[in-house]
Amino acid sequence: MNVENIFKPYRNLYAAIAGRSSRTQFWSFTIYALLGTVLVYALFFGIIGANIIAAKNGQVNPIALVSSMGLLFLVMIPLMPWIYLTGLAHIALTCRRMHDQDRSAWFLLFGLIP
Repeated sequence: MNVENIFKPYRNLYAAIAGRSSRTQFWSFTIYALLGTVLVYALFFGIIGANIIAAKNGQVNPIALVSSMGLLFLVMIPLMPWIYLTGLAHIALTCRRMHDQDRSAWFLLFGLIP
């Protein structure tokens, strides 16, 4: 896994979706995004789990609940740009990968069908 393949989609984010992406670039970025997402979920569930463990006799301490929700909010503020940019970069990279397979990027809309 090359580090260049991970950060290249961010640089090409606002470029045209036209073009192609290699398999290595697609999977490197996908694994990076997946690991980042797993870490974010682990952090959130760790904060929430610590609040549940801190509960005594089935009663949640309101101060601990408010402080953990405030901590989640403070953690989420810096993560929002990363989530937004990674999502956009992944959509653009997937469109270029679809072009590499001689398909239209409009095929991505099939993923919206329930």
